[in-house]
Amino acid sequence: MQYQMNELHLTLPEVVQDRSVNVLLFGTKQPPDFNLVISREFLPKGEKFEYIVKKQLDVIAGSQKDFKLIGPERERTVAKEDGSTVGARETTVTYKSNGTKFVQRHLYIPLGGPRILILTGTVTSAWESPDDAMWDKLANSIRLK
Repeated sequence: MQYQMNELHLTLPEVVQDRSVNVLLFGTKQPPDFNLVISREFLPKGEKFEYIVKKQLDVIAGSQKDFKLIGPERERTVAKEDGSTVGARETTVTYKSNGTKFVQRHLYIPLGGPRILILTGTVTSAWESPDDAMWDKLANSIRLK
């Protein structure tokens, strides 16, 4: 398997399960104005895509105070490099951690087989129109291999 990042290119054995996490911080403030986490999951054998969405939401709900799913889950289309598209699922949640309110938007993208890509955008306090614009720009820029 060829593994590429900005700083390097690795050749890994096929037995590797990529569960890496990338964290991108926008701005120079701490906490940042907006951050994006890209993570990878694998569906357990026999489970469906919805399992990962529920599992992720259950983990947040069980570990953070005042967890709330904001609005309904929605479908989103993600582009592939070959011009086709993939159906993805988007959720928005809010919770408190150490007295700080967080709002997160999650995008769950099936990659084929058991692999799932998850993008999580996070802001502190309220999710506002500039955050919507940033999220949409990022999501619309995705081109899956």
